[in-house]
Amino acid sequence: MPELLFHDLRRSAVRNMKRAGVQDVVAMRISGHKTHSVFDRYNITDIDDLTGAGVKLEQYFEQRKAERAAKLRRVK
Repeated sequence: MPELLFHDLRRSAVRNMKRAGVQDVVAMRISGHKTHSVFDRYNITDIDDLTGAGVKLEQYFEQRKAERAAKLRRVK
């Protein structure tokens, strides 16, 4: 694909690693980024990323709520 640039592929790789849950330090080693500021420029977020973050927060709060309810039941 002659229209693709190295940096296009690098950006896709960074986004894919972040979405897969790869730690930043590991992703930076793989992509060759030496600073977090440049790495962050390659990690472009979109509406799906923001929606996914909201879903994860909701799941976290539901889990915490269930854990607290379980602790209260044990105490009584």
